[in-house]
Amino acid sequence: MKMDSNEKLKEICCNCLSTNRQLYPIYRVPDGVNSLFNITSAIPEGYKDEFFRDIAKLSVCWECSAVLSKQCEFRDQASSAQRQLWLIVDEHNEANRILQNHVRTHTGVGPYQCAYCASTFIQRIALVAHLKSIHT
Repeated sequence: MKMDSNEKLKEICCNCLSTNRQLYPIYRVPDGVNSLFNITSAIPEGYKDEFFRDIAKLSVCWECSAVLSKQCEFRDQASSAQRQLWLIVDEHNEANRILQNHVRTHTGVGPYQCAYCASTFIQRIALVAHLKSIHT
């Protein structure tokens, strides 16, 4: 009896193509579907629809499952690190802005100039208040 392609897919690891290992359905591996697709994302976009359509037929071996799991952990850790890095950068930029505003109060340098008169201001908010009270 000849095996159809759907049955054959269930007996092959869709990642390493091994047939001599215990296999698990890819959709039962935590985040396995997304991880596997990310690994194969170099494949043209047209493959995406076919990949997700046939996902119920795909299996993965225990070794590839572990790799996919580690990849998920790495991706999550990298995402978390990026978020933390941006918070640090934003905090640093905010501290720099506050320091620059403070230094201007001592130096008297006013980078914000009124478009209607010769007045200059140390802080932007002071220029806005000036415009509202004097020129409107």
